[in-house]
Amino acid sequence: MKKMRITALCLSAAITLSNIASPAFASTEAKEVNSLNIKGNIIVNLDKSKNKDSKSDNYNFKFSDSKDNMKNMEWAIKAIEKLGAKGIITGYADKSYKPQNKVTNIEALSLILKLTNREEKSKNNKMPSSLNQYQKQWNLKWGWGYLYVAVDEGILLPEELKNFNPNQPIKRHELAKYLIRAIDKTEDALNNMDSKLSYKDYESIPKTSKGYVYIANKLGIMTGNDKNQFKPNEPLTRA
Repeated sequence: MKKMRITALCLSAAITLSNIASPAFASTEAKEVNSLNIKGNIIVNLDKSKNKDSKSDNYNFKFSDSKDNMKNMEWAIKAIEKLGAKGIITGYADKSYKPQNKVTNIEALSLILKLTNREEKSKNNKMPSSLNQYQKQWNLKWGWGYLYVAVDEGILLPEELKNFNPNQPIKRHELAKYLIRAIDKTEDALNNMDSKLSYKDYESIPKTSKGYVYIANKLGIMTGNDKNQFKPNEPLTRA
């Protein structure tokens, strides 16, 4: 189940590079209901496909800016709306999603924790005493609970906190690192720190992330673009 739920995020990460086709989502268990309530009091109508052979559900779900972004973000809108319908991702106060905005480190960590069934552990939003020293440095308004759980679960290492900024956009190689740790593949990554990939920009992958990128690529979680580039230092967008 953990792998199944993480697939949605992984595919979302993989399609942030241009010229990649829309993803196919892993099937998930769903109750036969006509509508459901998710965060923000948004009503989601479930429009079941009439094709009995179809393995996926069609979700009649729209963020307020879905139509405006359809032209430039057509490759991502369907995926965004499906994740929104499942309550995995949410929009802003005005019900917009803003797909071109960058994903911050804290946003990425919160999403990873949700997808790997760790959200309940992060309900306490009070700043943990172990992170006191970073309060002034980060000026973080929310997400202390997510940070505490990420460190406690080994997704974010204590020694990485010194150069960590929760408000900065997350880079692709960083997401690969957190994802692989979250699905308990850290040992595989550490054993492949010297394994090479065929991407033209392989050498631009930070040394401490190479094994994680290697495993993420091997598992098909994160891949490159049609120019054989991984773009490890490119920031992730909400799309």
